[in-house]
Amino acid sequence: MDATQQQQGDSSISLKSVLIGFILMPANYYWLTQLEVIRYSFPTAVAPVYTVVFNLLLLLFLNFLLKKFLPFFALSRADLLVVYVMLTVTSILCSSQGTMVVLFPIILN
Repeated sequence: MDATQQQQGDSSISLKSVLIGFILMPANYYWLTQLEVIRYSFPTAVAPVYTVVFNLLLLLFLNFLLKKFLPFFALSRADLLVVYVMLTVTSILCSSQGTMVVLFPIILN
């Protein structure tokens, strides 16, 4: 198997990446609420959203450990990308700034 076939094999979206994204969504939303409402900080004003980047770094660390000890359960690059996109989109849509500044003008136009 050459490098192009191996990269194409990594491009499929697995159910575990979608499930991990759904599991991380409430924790990410809670963190966003804490930052925006209580601490009056807006993490979605910068790109990339740093709460999502932190979650992705944790996943990369766990994935490193999984590759060493349980390689069957390790995430591929496509899986990590799916989790990143899911968390970024939900972070922007769930944030007060993303909803008020971006989403409402698009809906109204």
